[in-house]
Amino acid sequence: MSRFDVRRKEDLQFPFEKVEGIKKLANWVEKLLLTSYGSDSKNPDSGCYLKAMVSNHYDSLEDIARDIDREVKRVEEQIKAIQRDEARKGISISPSERLSALNLVDVYETNDGVDLWGVQATYEVVNREGERLENTIF
Repeated sequence: MSRFDVRRKEDLQFPFEKVEGIKKLANWVEKLLLTSYGSDSKNPDSGCYLKAMVSNHYDSLEDIARDIDREVKRVEEQIKAIQRDEARKGISISPSERLSALNLVDVYETNDGVDLWGVQATYEVVNREGERLENTIF
């Protein structure tokens, strides 16, 4: 007997779904927020410094929020620049997948009662159709 759970393909539900519209845009934003700047060899000018912030020393939640906001704006500018370039090349992007704004909504402390503490940040993706979607990172 195998130590693996073996099932036939017919017994499994397909775990993927086609993502379009604002969800596709939000996935792109999250990918860039989680990509260290310069680490993608095919797109070396993409990503941000959020991961690098983990090892930094901060004196206040306000300082952290300032730096997170800077990185969210960095990603916003990258996406808008890519979408402008695609439009110049005649590539059509639906308004539901075109970024209008990327905003930091909230940064809050996640203290577990010990010396170590962390933060979570909520950001909002707004597309050209005016749809809004909030996501949390960290």
